[in-house]
Amino acid sequence: MPHEDAPYRQTLRLAMPDFLTPTSASHEALAHAVHAAVATLRRSLPDAPYSGATPQALGTLLTGELFPARGVPIDEALQQAESLVHHSIVTGHPAAAAHLHCPPLIAALAAEVLITALNQSMDSFDQAPAATIVELQVTDWLCRLAGLPAGAGGAFTAGGTQSNYMGLWLARDVWLAQQRGWSVRTRGLPPNANRLAILCSGGRALHGRQVGDPAGAGDRRRGEGRGRRPLPDDPGGARRGD
Repeated sequence: MPHEDAPYRQTLRLAMPDFLTPTSASHEALAHAVHAAVATLRRSLPDAPYSGATPQALGTLLTGELFPARGVPIDEALQQAESLVHHSIVTGHPAAAAHLHCPPLIAALAAEVLITALNQSMDSFDQAPAATIVELQVTDWLCRLAGLPAGAGGAFTAGGTQSNYMGLWLARDVWLAQQRGWSVRTRGLPPNANRLAILCSGGRALHGRQVGDPAGAGDRRRGEGRGRRPLPDDPGGARRGD
């Protein structure tokens, strides 16, 4: 009589060809997929910073079933992705105006293949042994470059807003611990937490709002607490010291 988990094992065996495994067949499939993806980019990237399609036009062009009951082969999926590529911003085009993102380095694209193939988790050393050491080495180098004292450390985040939030969060907790003897970790925010304020330049008010809302620092209205306090900027756009 088959074991009760036989259907699960059969499903797992059928799905394994879709995953990267230490077999020659899997490596060949990866090479084909990466080559096909590069070919899709070369074939579909527009010769302009943007195709010019309006949101209404894109809503008509980019149609189809998002989550079909059965998947399609990689080549077919990449063919379907050609419209997405063609109507994306070409950050590497000479006429593209930089906003928040820049043209990717070729070396970074090659590194992404390795990173996504390894799929390490930075939660703990046992989930990313080599990557953990690399992260520590890079953050140590950045701390020295910034002139921070010995023992300083850091961590990589997904972007600037998350970094601002983490910095604000840590600064709040450290200040309360050192100046008020209050542990946010064990006791939560103190009763007079509405007196805490975020000081930022007027030009950074949006970023102050993005990181202040989750931290509990609302807008300063009707004299109720301090919240976010935009300060005047100097001609260079920095916060004035007075």
